[in-house]
Amino acid sequence: MYERTRRRWLMRAFAALCLAPTVAVVGFCVVKNRPGLRTEQVRRLEAVLGLCVELDDFREPVPGKLRFDGLTLKDPETGAVVFRAARLDVRWQPPDDAPAAAGSVLVLSAESAELSAAGLDAAVSLADRALRGRLSQPSVRIVLGRLHFEDNGRTDSFSDVQASIDQQAAGSALRACFRWEQSAEPARVQVVRQRHSSAAAYQVELDTRDAALPCRLLAHAWPAFAPCGDDATFRGCVWAAGGETPAADLAGELAAVDLGRLASLYSGYRFSGRAP
Repeated sequence: MYERTRRRWLMRAFAALCLAPTVAVVGFCVVKNRPGLRTEQVRRLEAVLGLCVELDDFREPVPGKLRFDGLTLKDPETGAVVFRAARLDVRWQPPDDAPAAAGSVLVLSAESAELSAAGLDAAVSLADRALRGRLSQPSVRIVLGRLHFEDNGRTDSFSDVQASIDQQAAGSALRACFRWEQSAEPARVQVVRQRHSSAAAYQVELDTRDAALPCRLLAHAWPAFAPCGDDATFRGCVWAAGGETPAADLAGELAAVDLGRLASLYSGYRFSGRAP
């Protein structure tokens, strides 16, 4: 795997799932530390995120819980919508394996959220900062009923989305799971950044379980899937590691592949296997 492709896969691998936690982490800290005017909070969010922020309202419905209404992020140059959530609830809870005094976990929840393909570059940047431990909140959990991904007028939806970002002594980890269409088991993603090495190494694992994910979606993270065609799907596992000795392994099943397109792009290669 080429270094550039590997990095794109490691950093874009469902970076969408990092965007909402990062936004809410920053927003929560700003509101919690100084509950000023809404416009002031919007300016601070814009300064940190580098995006245009629109926020209809924020309030504290019960002690220890904040609610963001009408949160929208836009590209400052094009004005395109990057991310949108009609309502995002934020609360603190003790870690699962420690008392409250040992630290708190920021929990984010929403019934529905939207992400645009135009926002992937911003999501990559925010995910990189989170994995490098450059956010004030070390542990984040996110729960979304549905996550809608819009790309060139086409919308795909993931359900039962759960994700976490944790900082540990050896490194940081992003873990996520989600359901695609009517899959019986949720697909799982894990991105780990190891700190204690001569060059910080990323490792990513994807297990689709019984879900056949569209290659056009996977191509946003790994461009090697793009030539398979718009109707192609992949079911299986992907493992990739970076650092001084990059390596990758893919095992699974590709279906509905555009063989004509592959043949035209890779005319110098020999293909073998079964085709229906």
